[in-house]
Amino acid sequence: MHTIKLLACGPLLLLATAASAQTESVTPRTEGVSSIGLGGGTGIYGLSGSHWLSDTASINVVAGPWLTYSNLGGGVEVDYLSQMPTLSETRNVVLGWHAGGGVAMGIQTGLGAAAGITGAGIAGVNVHFRPTPVELVVEYRPGVQIAPSFRILWYSATTHLRIYF
Repeated sequence: MHTIKLLACGPLLLLATAASAQTESVTPRTEGVSSIGLGGGTGIYGLSGSHWLSDTASINVVAGPWLTYSNLGGGVEVDYLSQMPTLSETRNVVLGWHAGGGVAMGIQTGLGAAAGITGAGIAGVNVHFRPTPVELVVEYRPGVQIAPSFRILWYSATTHLRIYF
């Protein structure tokens, strides 16, 4: 149990160090900007990252444990997101939103090892706290698990906390 706590604290310390070392504000929604943090996909939770392909599109990746019911395994999720116009902007906060889709793949264990594949639609809001390079993301991710068994996932919601660089 202590190992899990240490593994969880390590990335947070890294994020805090990166945030304090940041000399100029990096703004999300800018082509070429990347981020790293902690977050969740459709059943996968762990290291979360994004890269902005343009001012309106990004690729997000989540890698870590795949947690479904009594199963535990590991996997990767890749999402393509279209960034919509900013909803609200103040001196300290920018509120944006996005929509897109993603696919998760991994290995699940528990009742026997099995490959898992899940597709999801994504709608979310992102809050950028200026002038820091910190962003909080909350997403609703309804999806369909294709393997190891077929299920519709209406209830999936996740968060991400990321530092941009």
